[in-house]
Amino acid sequence: MIAQSTYHSNLAELAAGRELEILERVAGIPHEYLNKKGHPCPRCGGKDRFSLIDETKGTVFCRHCFNHGNRGYVNAVIHYGQATDYKEAKKMILEHLTGDQSQPQPPQPVQKTSPKIVKTWLYRDKNGKGVKKINRWEPGFSGTSKSMTPEVFHNGKWFMRANFKNREAEWEPLWSNVAGLPLNLPEIIKRKNEAVYIVEGETCFDQLNDWGFLATTGSGGVNTKTDWSNYLQNRTVIILPDNDDAGYKYALKTAQSLQDKAKNIRVVFLPDLEEKGDIVDWAKKGGTKKQFLDIVSKTTAWDGKPFAFGEPEQPKLGDQIEYRYFSEIPHENVEYLLQDIIPLSTVTVFVGDAGDGKSYFSTWLAASVTKSGCYFRGQPIPNGKVIICNTEDHAGNTIGPRLKLNGANMDQVIEVPAIRRTIRTKSGVIESYMDNITFDKIQDVRTMLNDHPTCKLVIFDPLSAFWGDVNENKNAEVRVVMSHLKRIAEDHRAAIVLVTHFNKGLSCQAMSRVTGSLALTAASRATWSITNDRETNIRTVACVKMNLSENRAGFTFEIADGQINILDEYIDITADEVLQNRMVGQQNKKRGPQSDKLGECCDWLRGFLATGPVSSTIIFEKAAEAGYSERTVKTAKKEAKIESKKEHFSGRWVWSISPLFEECKIYSGEEQNGNFAPFEENQPNPPVSTVAPHCENPPNNVTKTPSLSTVGKHCGKPQKSPESDETIITTSVEEIEERVNQILEERITEAISKKEQLETIKKERMDRINRQAEENLKKLTNYLKMSRLMKISERRFPPNKERKWKPFGVPQASNNYR
Repeated sequence: MIAQSTYHSNLAELAAGRELEILERVAGIPHEYLNKKGHPCPRCGGKDRFSLIDETKGTVFCRHCFNHGNRGYVNAVIHYGQATDYKEAKKMILEHLTGDQSQPQPPQPVQKTSPKIVKTWLYRDKNGKGVKKINRWEPGFSGTSKSMTPEVFHNGKWFMRANFKNREAEWEPLWSNVAGLPLNLPEIIKRKNEAVYIVEGETCFDQLNDWGFLATTGSGGVNTKTDWSNYLQNRTVIILPDNDDAGYKYALKTAQSLQDKAKNIRVVFLPDLEEKGDIVDWAKKGGTKKQFLDIVSKTTAWDGKPFAFGEPEQPKLGDQIEYRYFSEIPHENVEYLLQDIIPLSTVTVFVGDAGDGKSYFSTWLAASVTKSGCYFRGQPIPNGKVIICNTEDHAGNTIGPRLKLNGANMDQVIEVPAIRRTIRTKSGVIESYMDNITFDKIQDVRTMLNDHPTCKLVIFDPLSAFWGDVNENKNAEVRVVMSHLKRIAEDHRAAIVLVTHFNKGLSCQAMSRVTGSLALTAASRATWSITNDRETNIRTVACVKMNLSENRAGFTFEIADGQINILDEYIDITADEVLQNRMVGQQNKKRGPQSDKLGECCDWLRGFLATGPVSSTIIFEKAAEAGYSERTVKTAKKEAKIESKKEHFSGRWVWSISPLFEECKIYSGEEQNGNFAPFEENQPNPPVSTVAPHCENPPNNVTKTPSLSTVGKHCGKPQKSPESDETIITTSVEEIEERVNQILEERITEAISKKEQLETIKKERMDRINRQAEENLKKLTNYLKMSRLMKISERRFPPNKERKWKPFGVPQASNNYR
């Protein structure tokens, strides 16, 4: 035996220059076979199969013994010598190189055997009748390891190709009738809800069939003439190619033939396969059914792009940025689901108040997509499936009847109420539960569209029910979700519609009225509002934002007996204008007796404060005596432009009429010498009704007090009374500006005075604090000095000894200093 360290020596260094010697002495290959010419194989005996490839590496090759390329001298020892594995072959080579020159006997050639049929696969038609066979012969003909021969059933007998003398005239017509028939066809028809696995070769079919999968293949391997589109309509198809160029071409050809026919296509590339390897080789290396299912589940749908041999099934670990020049990007026109309203391949938002018809509109939109012959603005609406995710309306008594009333094809509308998730707990128990679709699990949305590739529209109503753990008020989180939805819509060329509500704000800017973060409307390419006129019940779809079209015209519709009727396909109005008109209408609309009560309270409050500021406490007491509640008085305070302030820091709140409002009153009072004269400060208080700005119908001889904006419109211009030709001279703009500036200067002066008072008080407090700190510091210093002296005294005169004297200036020791 040689030393153990010898096994760990560098075999390549020891064998350098002695490769042919190893082939001859250890592998037992005759010397005359090592001249790079064709010779009979020392093992299988095949003629002209064996040759030396590279003498520097000791590489030999046999077409029968080596199925996966050329090998070195170690593999030659395994195949032609006495070794059974790599470890034993290395040991034999090391023993030879380190001094043991024993020459093993060369192996005897394998006895030749006649080919025999070892396996037969029967191909049946859709009725279950056998029409052709594929036989596997081992060993194969002409010295090969295997051969595959077909048979055809004709006139009650089975015929091989060799049975016909004139093969082109007799065999080819029979074979062409059954050549395109796939294996396992009756089971494919029977198990129509299962995924179909297409493999290359009958042995791979046996492997998947033993695992319980619905597998099939076509006779002829990569040269099969099977037309899969005739048998796999609307089926989920999984293709498993062999790991070589021919297998990849076979998979690509099969996938392209099913691209517009199959529901979902996946091409699975098994990992760690040698060249020409397949599912059988992968299983022999330890691959299990569970591992195979994991690989299939992680494989995404085929994107329609060709793939080359050697492409890994899974991407490499790490991140890689993808770049492309715009010169390489082809120009594409914008495609619309609803012309100039809902673009395809992106996200569109519809917003409105509750009861304005958003859900009715979404069902009409779904119905228009599922039925043919629908047009909008002269353009056809694309047909396809529709997925509705609605958490508010019941599918049976609300959504379904609305779809039927609008003529929807119910077979093309899909509802997704929830997702059933199956997990394995820590204890190993498999549990199943129902979960909602949420945007924090964005892969669920992609899975929906992968399962339904012909889907053109996905509706989420209402949007707030699908955020999940995503905070809809955070800009960053909302933008991430919107980018994922946009990419999903682009990949499937579908339109994703999000239905949401207006918030409770009072702004007339529609973009700021959308519930949640502003990123929702900023990231979407199109946002539209739906509003309802309560008097006419006409719904208006107006543009909030549109990035893909210059045409921002909206349209109107009505709901009649559950059906949507488009009234005007073009209406030139924006969402901001719609909200502004609605707000103006609400302000102008009377609210019954409550509005009159508020106006009376405004008149009373101005009359009560006409003589000067009054405490709020007194105002509330007097208002209660007059029959006005505290809430009504506070509302009237805002309407009557009453301001409140404190007399001083700890004083009371007082109310007074705003000076700026007083200056904006134009002319009121009794007519003097045929003209309207303004009130003077010493003039008696005018009647309350003459100064009420909210009065809708003032007396003919009284001018209604306008607002600031109204004053600016006709300042400096003579106005005519509506009842006579008398001219009313209004106050000039310069006078009003001068008075406003004067009031502002007074306010600024007052604020500066208050600031100086605060600074004075602050300075006094800081001085007081500093003085107190200095006194405390002196006391602390004296205490420390006294304590130090006491400690010195105790060291000189311990407490347990009688003191005979004490230092000068040191007070009598007491417990207070210990």
